[in-house]
Amino acid sequence: MKFGFSSNFLRNTRIQTRLITGFLLLSIIPLLLTGLISYNSSSKAIAEKIDVSNRELIGQLSINIQNLLSEYEKVSMEMQMSDEVQKVNFLENLDTLEQNVRKNALQALFRKKTSSMKHLFGTGVILYSKTVIAYDTVPGLSADSELIDFLYDSAIESNGLPIWSIRKLSDTQNALVLTRKIIPEGSSGAGRAVGVYYILIREPNFCEATIKNINLGTGSNLSIITGQGTVVSSTDGKFGTQYHNPELISSLPELADSKENILVKSIGNSLVTASKLGKNLDWYLVGEIPYSYLNRESAGILTQIIMLAVGCLVLALLLSVIIAKGVSDPLKKLARSMKDASEGNLTINLADKNKDEIAQLIKDFNSMLAKIRSLVGTVQQSGQAVLSCASEITALSDKSYLFSEQISSTIQEIAKGASEQASDISDGMQYMNKLSHDIQKVSTDTGNVMSVVNDTKELSANALSAVTALEEKAMSTRTVNEKVVSDMNNLNAKMKEIQKIIGVIVSIAEQTNLLSLNASIEAARAGKAGLGFAVVAEEIRKLADKTREAPLVIANIITEIQKDTEITTEATNNASVIINEQIQAVHDTIDAFKTILSAMDGISEQISNMETSVNEITATEKKTLRIFESVSSVSEEAAATSEEVASATGEQIQGAEDLNRHAKELEKMAEQLRKAISQFKLQ
Repeated sequence: MKFGFSSNFLRNTRIQTRLITGFLLLSIIPLLLTGLISYNSSSKAIAEKIDVSNRELIGQLSINIQNLLSEYEKVSMEMQMSDEVQKVNFLENLDTLEQNVRKNALQALFRKKTSSMKHLFGTGVILYSKTVIAYDTVPGLSADSELIDFLYDSAIESNGLPIWSIRKLSDTQNALVLTRKIIPEGSSGAGRAVGVYYILIREPNFCEATIKNINLGTGSNLSIITGQGTVVSSTDGKFGTQYHNPELISSLPELADSKENILVKSIGNSLVTASKLGKNLDWYLVGEIPYSYLNRESAGILTQIIMLAVGCLVLALLLSVIIAKGVSDPLKKLARSMKDASEGNLTINLADKNKDEIAQLIKDFNSMLAKIRSLVGTVQQSGQAVLSCASEITALSDKSYLFSEQISSTIQEIAKGASEQASDISDGMQYMNKLSHDIQKVSTDTGNVMSVVNDTKELSANALSAVTALEEKAMSTRTVNEKVVSDMNNLNAKMKEIQKIIGVIVSIAEQTNLLSLNASIEAARAGKAGLGFAVVAEEIRKLADKTREAPLVIANIITEIQKDTEITTEATNNASVIINEQIQAVHDTIDAFKTILSAMDGISEQISNMETSVNEITATEKKTLRIFESVSSVSEEAAATSEEVASATGEQIQGAEDLNRHAKELEKMAEQLRKAISQFKLQ
C-alpha cells in the first residue's frame, strides 16, 4: 500500500519535476552529509589542540611570572638579613653622626641592589619609629606620608613573609608593592621589629616583561588578578579595577585542589584559563580567548562547504533542467499532436531526427497516423462507390427480390462483424501504442537513473581517495610525535646524568673546604710563619664555596628544565591520543565510503536487471503489434470479399421491392458514412 501511494503521488507530478528533484537529491545529499561530518571532525580536533596549547602556554607563563616575583622576594630576604639593615635597629638611640653613617651605608646598599633591578619606583626601609631610609627614582615618594603609612601597616603585623599588594601612586603611575617585616637577627619575632622593607615596581614595565607581548589571538586578553577579583595587571591596560567576570572569580578556589594548577572554563562567549601564581600568593594569571577567534577556522571550513554545496546545487539544477527538458519537451509535443489527431486532424507528421526512444515513439506515431489515413481514404472511396451503385441496385431490385433479401442479410452480418472487428483492432492498436509509449519512457528513466548512479559512484570513489590521503598524513604526524616523545625522554635521562656529575662536584668542593679549614688551623699553629699559608687557605675556602654554590644553581636550573621537559612530554603524549583518535575517525570514514561504493554496485546490478526486463518487454510488444497488423490486414481482405459478393449477387437482384427499399437505406447509410468520414482531415 505504501509503495502504491508513493507511485501514485509521483505520477501526479510532472516528469520534468520528478527528474529535477531526483537529480538534485542524489547530488546534494551525499555532499552535505560528507561536508557536515568533515566539519564536525575538524572542529573537534581544532578545539582539542587549542585547549592543550592554551594549557601549556598559561602554565609556562605562570611559571615565568612566579620566577620573576621570586627574584624580588629573594632581594627582600637578602635585605632583611643584611648587616646594614640590622644596624639601623634602634637608630633613634644613636648620635647624629652615627645615624648618618648607618643611613648612608644603607642607601649605598639600596643603590647597589637596585642597579641590577629594572623598572622600580623605589625601595627603602620604614623603621619602627616611622623614619624612612629610601632610594627613590621618582622624587618625593618617601615624603608621601599616606603612602608610607600604607606600606608600614601592610606588613608590620605579619610573620616576616613577603606580602604583595598594588598601589596607585598617581593618575599615571601604578605600582606593584612588595613589603616584608624586618625581624631583628637572633630574635624569634616576639620583640620589636626593625621596621618594614618595601619595593615599588612599575606596573607597565612589569606587564611588558611578563604578559604584554603574549598574543593568544584576536580579541584575547591576559590579566593578573587577586583572589577577590582586583586587576593587578592586564594587557588591555586596566589596573586596580574589578575583574569583569564574577563567575571566574567564584571558581578560583578550585585551583587549590588542582594538581595541574590549571583551570579551564567556558564562560559566556569566551574560553577562560587560570593559573595560581604560587602557593602563598593569592594572585592568579587569567587568559581569556573569545570563541569567535577559536571558531574562526571552523567557520571558514563551514563557509567553504556551504559555498561548494550551493555551487553543486546550481550546477545540478542546470544539468537536471537540461536533461528534464530533453525528455519532457518532445513528450509535450507528442501529446499535443495526439490531441489534434483525436479531434480528427490526420495530416500531422512530426519531425524528430534524434535516435532515442522518444524519437522512435514519434516515428511509430507517424506510421500509425499514415495507416489510419489510408484506412479512412479507403472507406471514403468505398462510400462513394456505394452511392454510385445504389441507383443501379434500385433499378434492378424488382428482378432480384428473393435473392437480395438473403444476400443483404448475409452482407449485413459480414459488414457488422467486419466493423466490430475493425473497431476492436483499432482499440487494440491504441492500447498497444500507449503501452509502447510507457515502456519507452520506463527504458529512458532507467538509463537516466543508471547514469546518476554511476556519477554518484565516481564521486564516492574520489572522496574515498581524499580520505585515504588524509589517513597517510595522520600516520606521518603520529610518527613525528613519537620521535618528539623519544627525544624528550633522552633529554631527561641526560639531565639526570648531569645532576649526578654536579653531586660529585659539590662533594669535591666540600672536601676542598674541609682541607682549607685544616690548612687554616695548621697555619694558626705555625704563627707568623704560617700567615702566607693562611691567606692561601682562605682563598681556597672562598673558591670552594663558590664551586659548591655554582653546581647548586645549575642543579636548580636543570630541575626546572626537567619539569618543563616532563610537561612537554605529557602534552606530546596527549597529542598522540588525539592523533590516534583522528586516525580512527579517518578509518571509520573510509569504511563508510566503502559501504557506499558496495551499495552503489548493488544498485547498478538491480538497474541492469531491470533494463534487461524492459528490453524483453519491448521485444514482446513489437511482436504483438505485428500480430495486430496481420489481423487488420485479414479484416480488410474480409471487407473486400464482402463487396465482391455484393457485386456478384447484384445480377440476381431483379425487381424486388424489399431490395429496392434496402438499396435506398444503403444509400442513406452511405451518405451518413460520408459525413462521418468528412470529419477526418486527410490533406
